[in-house]
Amino acid sequence: MKSKDICLSFSNIDDLKLAIEIAESYSIEIIDIIIPAYLGIRKTEYKGSLIGITSFIFSIVALLLVIYFQWWSSSIDYPLNIGGREFFSWVFSIPIAYELTILFAAIGVFVSYSFLTKLPRWHNADSSFYNMRDELMIIVSKNDNINDFLSKINYINQKN
Repeated sequence: MKSKDICLSFSNIDDLKLAIEIAESYSIEIIDIIIPAYLGIRKTEYKGSLIGITSFIFSIVALLLVIYFQWWSSSIDYPLNIGGREFFSWVFSIPIAYELTILFAAIGVFVSYSFLTKLPRWHNADSSFYNMRDELMIIVSKNDNINDFLSKINYINQKN
């Protein structure tokens, strides 16, 4: 956080969204939005979370990789001729593919959630500031309209 940045704290998510809209109307740059959970809030509207999409992508990729690995291991790497059956059977691969698909999807969701919420911070840039994770905060940069913006935010906070 630079010395030209201002941190504002809010008590509920609606006030935070309103502050984001007001900041955009005054052409104030939003540096960061700090909230306890990833809600996909960037700029004005809630656009939905990317967690479901990443879960679906990781599931499909995992399913394809698991089926390919089972086919490769039973048909090419170590083929066993048991009772004249074929080397690879869909019936026997379904339980393993199901379990490993769920495992890889869960790992993918964990990794994507960690990066979307910026949890793995490997540096200590103002670590005391970023430790306040249970509040709703917005960091904005100062410009010519900052006084009007702050007066409007103070008016909103006084109304509540």
